Amino acid sequence: MTDLATTDDITHFMNKFYEQLLADPSAAPVFEGIDMQAHMPRIVAFWENLLFGGGRYSGSPFDRHVPLDLKKEHFEIWYRTFCGVLNGLYAGPKASLLKERAHSIAFIFSHKLGLEVPDIHLDLSSINLRMCQALIGHEFVRRNDAGPDVVLRLTAAESAESGTGGGPFPDRPFRLVFLGPADPQLTQGMHDLDHPNHEFSGLFLVPIGPDGDGFQYEAVFN
Repeated sequence: MTDLATTDDITHFMNKFYEQLLADPSAAPVFEGIDMQAHMPRIVAFWENLLFGGGRYSGSPFDRHVPLDLKKEHFEIWYRTFCGVLNGLYAGPKASLLKERAHSIAFIFSHKLGLEVPDIHLDLSSINLRMCQALIGHEFVRRNDAGPDVVLRLTAAESAESGTGGGPFPDRPFRLVFLGPADPQLTQGMHDLDHPNHEFSGLFLVPIGPDGDGFQYEAVFN
C-alpha cells in the first residue's frame, strides 16, 4: 500500500470518503441541499493545502460549518469514516498526517461550536502540540490493578527548545508536563494514561520532581 503523493490521490480518497459518508443515514441529512460534486474541487484544495502546501485554498472552512446543524455524533461518524476509508487506500507519513489533521479539525470545530468533545481517538504517533495545548487542565488516569489509580493533570504543552521543525510533524519535538499526587509516585518508564477522548498508551514519563503538594512528570514527543 502506497502513501498519498499527488492531488489525484487526495481526489480519489475524498471521492471514496464522501461516497461512504453520504451513505450513512445519520450523516447524510447534514449534506442535504449541498451540491457535493460542485463543492469537491474546493474540498480537495483544502486538504491538498494542509498536506502539500501550495495555497490553492482560501477562506475559512469553519465559517462554512456554522449554519449546519452539527452534533457531537456527526464529528464522530465523520472522523471514523475518514480514517476507515483512508486506511483502506493509503499508508505512510502523509496518510498519518492527514488523520492527525482530520482529528484536529473535528476536535477544534466541535469545541468552537460549543459541543461536547467527540469520542474519537488518535494514536500517539499522530498526536500534535496544538491538540495537547487544548487539553491543558484535563485529567488523565494511570490505572493500577495492584493499588490506587494515579490521576495526572496536564499542566503544560510546549515546543522543545531543540526542535527543528522537520519531518512529517513540523511541531515536534514538544514536551508535556503532568502534575500528579506526591504519593504514590510513578516510576520512569512507559505508562498508559486514560482520557475520555485520547489514547495515551505507552507514554514514556520521566519524573521531574516535586511541585507544591504534587509531583511533576515530563513526556517528550520527538
